[in-house]
Amino acid sequence: MTRRVWLLMPLLLTGCGPAEPPVYPAGGRVVFRSGAPVTTGVIEFRPDGGGPAARGKIEADGQFTLTTGTRPGAVAGTHKVTVVQMAADPGATARHGTTGHARTAAVHPRYAASDRSGLTRTVEPTGENQFRIEVESAADRIGW
Repeated sequence: MTRRVWLLMPLLLTGCGPAEPPVYPAGGRVVFRSGAPVTTGVIEFRPDGGGPAARGKIEADGQFTLTTGTRPGAVAGTHKVTVVQMAADPGATARHGTTGHARTAAVHPRYAASDRSGLTRTVEPTGENQFRIEVESAADRIGW
């Protein structure tokens, strides 16, 4: 009897734990309102209904590809989108007396918070899921 239980143990343990939701290929391009690409940074798609967020590195041409953990893609549904982009400001080092390059936000800081960015996109189980994300620069607006 004990031997049978041990033989069945792998079958009982298989499938235990939460299943990961399916992800679908998604990406696109982040640009300023002027049409110029955002050249560095990170973009995040956070599902409205909860679940794992997808992130992507913004490349020099503004392109990004989303990944959820180590899986390429994002879960289906509506997502709140955030964009965080920093650019080196060599002049800030001299002005503030710090070592190295200080960093300043080139993308308006409101895009770094999902409750203030105003950006949403829907990832579909079928379709291209290629998104154009348009943002204001920090210089475009003084207020939030």
